[in-house]
Amino acid sequence: MKIINIEKSYENCTEIGWVGYDIYFSEKIDEFFVKKLETLGELMYLKNLKTPFFKLDSKDYMIKGNLNHNKIRIGLRNNNKEYLEKIVKELFQ
Repeated sequence: MKIINIEKSYENCTEIGWVGYDIYFSEKIDEFFVKKLETLGELMYLKNLKTPFFKLDSKDYMIKGNLNHNKIRIGLRNNNKEYLEKIVKELFQ
């Protein structure tokens, strides 16, 4: 799976200082990808829903998305783009 686009999200949580980025992939998200998120923070994975949902919480960022979709959203505290680069590297090592 490769990243094909990263764009700033129009749905930001500016009242708490978080800025969102949508990351689009060349393939749909599978369970292997979701399980890999466990190494980055506290993972909530609701796989029994009609559209399985996951959300990862960490001190300075949040990741959420749906299984079998080709996009995740990453929320960054204080728009810290260094964290965005770090997260992307960790996900695709």
